[in-house]
Amino acid sequence: MALFIVTIGYKGQLASESPLWRHEIHAESVEEAYRIGKAQFEAERPDLANEPVSIEAASGYVEK
Repeated sequence: MALFIVTIGYKGQLASESPLWRHEIHAESVEEAYRIGKAQFEAERPDLANEPVSIEAASGYVEK
């Protein structure tokens, strides 16, 4: 299990510079963190669910 920081911003801009949404997610892989983050963002921000966004998922640390 790893901790990922998932950041979502407007497409064409670095999500980390002007984030619309940022959350820490525990997941098995970066792909899983991306899927969880995308679903959670769409649930929390339905007004932006259809907007073109970029999603970044960066690894924090690994728990053993």
